[in-house]
Amino acid sequence: MPIQLARACFVLALLNRSCLSTLRPVKAECPREGSEGPNPDLSSLLITSRKAIQDGAHPRALRSRSSAFIPRKLLFNYKINLFNAADYDLDEHEKLLRENLRHTVKVFSDIPPADVHFWDDAACLKGLQELDIEEDGSKDWSSLAVDFAHEEVGMVKSDLCRLVMLYNIGGLYFDTDIVPLPQLPMSLLPGATFVTVEAVNVSGGGFFQAFLATTPKHPVIRKALKEFQSWYRVFFTPGQDQEQLRHSVAHGNIGCGLLARAFKEWSGKDEITPVMLHGQGHASQFFVETVDSNVPGFQGNLSGTGCDWSVVDELSKTVVLFSRIYDRIKGVLCQQKADVIALKFGNHSMKSQNEVVAPMNNSDVQITPHAPEIFEDFKG
Repeated sequence: MPIQLARACFVLALLNRSCLSTLRPVKAECPREGSEGPNPDLSSLLITSRKAIQDGAHPRALRSRSSAFIPRKLLFNYKINLFNAADYDLDEHEKLLRENLRHTVKVFSDIPPADVHFWDDAACLKGLQELDIEEDGSKDWSSLAVDFAHEEVGMVKSDLCRLVMLYNIGGLYFDTDIVPLPQLPMSLLPGATFVTVEAVNVSGGGFFQAFLATTPKHPVIRKALKEFQSWYRVFFTPGQDQEQLRHSVAHGNIGCGLLARAFKEWSGKDEITPVMLHGQGHASQFFVETVDSNVPGFQGNLSGTGCDWSVVDELSKTVVLFSRIYDRIKGVLCQQKADVIALKFGNHSMKSQNEVVAPMNNSDVQITPHAPEIFEDFKG
């Protein structure tokens, strides 16, 4: 089974942080950080993987033999704490986001409440004010807190906030509108220290960082914070065309563009692959965001909205995330995907909210077409 062998190969590579030195007679040298080095002998790995599978070691079982490097913590941010807010303080759009967050917590039901972290704007500002990067003791990081306070675009504030959350705490960060599926936890390789989604054939390119998981103090996150600081230094320069500068970075997706730039500079690689081994014990895992029509088995119609996108684990060809539950630009609830998680988790309140959109008249509500065939695998 080629997919099983490929998965086992990657898992074995990740589980042994000494670059497979115990897999005799393989001779492999770890590439040093930022350099081009020899890769492990993949043919030898495949032989070892094949024997492991013949002995009954399914790749998923191999995963369980190593403790995860990324902390089992859930991280969220929004301008207010959606978990603590009273119903009367939330509009219908925010109530939908809160239901989606509850869904995310259910997918990772093994993570205790104490390890679920939600930062509002005040907490994000405090985290930036207290940011202390040991390797840069002489650098004044307080400017990022000032930049955050003056930032007027909510999604950019969130971009910056998630970086400081991941740097300080580490864990699995989710946007409030991204929809994880039960397949996601089992698709996360335990030896990975950096996991996110590559935006392929998407305007602006970069990373789709609505899902981003890292170890604390990860060097890519540190570099991305530096990129933000440098970007704001230019952004707030007197006479700077701020709108043009925003558009120049991934078509306004600032966090996505700066994170991709930071990763490229740190890794020294232009090409992204599903699993990437780096120096100093780091390994990266990438899922891919793709339009639903590219998902195997898709038989529906595209809606022409942001609801038409999903995230795929290319190693197993499995959908692990829906890119969003709601298209905020067009005011569209992603109905078919809301239905899927409602059926899976019995979340009848979400399933019945066909009229839920951001503040607007109910007469403006649009519902995306149903295409249930594509998501049959997720309907428990």
